[in-house]
This record gives sequence, C-alpha cells and structure tokens, in this order.
Amino acid sequence: MLLLSLQKGANFLMSRYFIRRILETIPLMLIISIFVFMFIHLIPGDPARSIAGLDAEEWEVEAIREEYGLNKPIIVQYVDYMVKLFKGDMGRSMKSDTPVTELIADTETGICRCFVGAGTGYFYRCYLGN
Repeated sequence: MLLLSLQKGANFLMSRYFIRRILETIPLMLIISIFVFMFIHLIPGDPARSIAGLDAEEWEVEAIREEYGLNKPIIVQYVDYMVKLFKGDMGRSMKSDTPVTELIADTETGICRCFVGAGTGYFYRCYLGN
C-alpha cells in the first residue's frame, strides 16, 4: 500500500514537472519568434524590390508589398505572422513561390530529421533535464 502511494506521488510530481516545463516553453518560444521576426526585418534591402526585380515599376513593387502585407505596420505583420504560424501556415517561399510546409516535407532527409531530433531531445530534456 505504501509503495502504491509513493508511486502515485512520484507520477504526480513528474506530471507537475512536465507541465511546468511545457509552460516555461511558451514564453521562450514567444521571445524566439520575436527575435526571428525582428532580425528578418532588420536585413537591409526591400524584399518587395528584390522579388519584383531591380527594373520593376513602382506600382509593381507596391502591388507586391500589398500582396505580402509589407505595407502594414510591423506589429500587425507580427500578429499576422503568429496567427498563420499557429494555423500551420508558414507562408510561401519568395524564391520558388511554393508553400514552405511543402518545401520542408520535400526535404525530409535533412530538415524533418532535424525537427524530429530536436523535438525528441527537448522531450527527453523535460523528463531528465536540469
């Protein structure tokens, strides 16, 4: 009986520890997403101009800004980015105009293994980590 109650207590503590680790991950992922979004916007140059080409007319560049939402305030762009990310929409590649999720799925040998490895490592870290 004592062993059963100790086992239940250990399971409860492990569950509480795991939930706490998951909840600690949420602000960390938010901070990482802010830094990634910020660094992408700090890259010099105009993405609309690079998509349209150097000899494109100004109205073409403006149409691309409108299509990609680059003419919106930075906060609105970030909120749109996060909403789409939670829906699983990572956007379209500016290079090949294909969905990024398809590109990740197509390159299953490298990128998917990396995601699976990172997820597995993080899962083990939650249970065995510091």
